[in-house]
Amino acid sequence: MQWVSQRIVETFESSVTQVEVNEFLASPSIRKLFDELLSGKDACKVFVHFQNGATVATVENGAAPATNVDAAAASNNNSKLCVSLGNSIPIRTKCCFFLRTTADGKPVGVQKASDNAICFGELAPNILRDLETTISSLFSPLLKAKDEWGKADADLKNEFMTESEKFANDLKEALNSMDSGLELRRPDRSIL
Repeated sequence: MQWVSQRIVETFESSVTQVEVNEFLASPSIRKLFDELLSGKDACKVFVHFQNGATVATVENGAAPATNVDAAAASNNNSKLCVSLGNSIPIRTKCCFFLRTTADGKPVGVQKASDNAICFGELAPNILRDLETTISSLFSPLLKAKDEWGKADADLKNEFMTESEKFANDLKEALNSMDSGLELRRPDRSIL
């Protein structure tokens, strides 16, 4: 759990201290979720969020908060960290995740260092916009400038480039439509 604690502190370094993270992870409900992740049980991923203004350490298991949040965690009014399985807490600020790569039922060897059984990563709140920018501004120009494509012939290269540009454009259009701010008026009560 020390490695998990260090990764959480690194993710939210300006907002949380090592002591706060250790207290958060010591909560029985939070500890249970990470124990399930490491033992290969139900949870194959765990997200840790830092929510401004949160008043309790929360655990969620998909659609609704779990009922097994203990009294110590619930009474901790300074806790701004919460944990989820990634299904119901929206990513409003940066969050981090821990992903088990072993098969279900196979526990993670916690004594082994750097065996890639648990992957760690960070997600920003604007993931789709970042993906579109990365594809359009980084990968597309790099791929266009690449002359050598190994065994792939020119037709395959052109098809790949066309499809990747189409994907980037579709993603950009979808993001623009989401950002357009179109609001539908609520119909008059007499119509309902």
